Amino acid sequence: MLNKRETHQKRISTRAIIYSEPQSLNQPYHEKPNSNSFLSRLLKEFQEKSFQTIHPDIEVTGHSDQKKTLLIAVDGGANYLHEQEIIPDIVIGDMDSIKPETLKYYRNLTEIKSYPARKNETDTELALRWCLDNNNSAQTNMFIDEILFINTLQGSFAHSLGILSLLFSADEQGIGAEICTDQETIFLLPEMWHCRGKIGTKISLISLTEKATGIETEGLEYPLCRETLFRNSTRGISNVFVDEEIRICYTSGRLLVIIESTLEDLTWK
Repeated sequence: MLNKRETHQKRISTRAIIYSEPQSLNQPYHEKPNSNSFLSRLLKEFQEKSFQTIHPDIEVTGHSDQKKTLLIAVDGGANYLHEQEIIPDIVIGDMDSIKPETLKYYRNLTEIKSYPARKNETDTELALRWCLDNNNSAQTNMFIDEILFINTLQGSFAHSLGILSLLFSADEQGIGAEICTDQETIFLLPEMWHCRGKIGTKISLISLTEKATGIETEGLEYPLCRETLFRNSTRGISNVFVDEEIRICYTSGRLLVIIESTLEDLTWK
């Protein structure tokens, strides 16, 4: 019998994009979408696939060489996708903020999983749980090993903190997860990390535990040499890339990293 790891290796590596913007229609850049924004470029592949679904007689150049991606719309986030004529792979939520016309449009085009309004989880957590259930199921040929939470973080502060907590849930299951906006990338930092980016990029390190110890950095304006960052201190805020390649490592605790750049401008391992 195959063990869990061997089973995962035989499945298609998949990136899940969870579009969980709670106030998408109220954000200025969503009212007038900028085709050059990170979000627009990220969703371009889905826009092309959706166009081909709606217009099967018109050929669209595919991106078969790219990693398999899955688009999950969380409740009201589907409103923006509908405006952009993008068909998500699934719509998840209690449907309290999705427009009736949006829900009607997607009824015959994609899977919809509706939940009661009175529940213990946020809609975004339900989307994450769907990803975890997929990975634990023997009935699917894909394994989700990366999750992008797309959210401007300009809505409810409570919901923003809630999405932050989901980074831990994904991490506990061995899934890399990032919160992505059009300006920032946010994730839990592994104990050893290398990154390439643009000189001048701002980066902040925040201890989510009482303290994070043994921190060493290379390539940053304010270097740390086996130092400690505390949860009740702002010392790690607003460091800067002075080299195109940086290195960070630490020995204990848990660090959150916030980079004022989008994923397409960063390469890390």
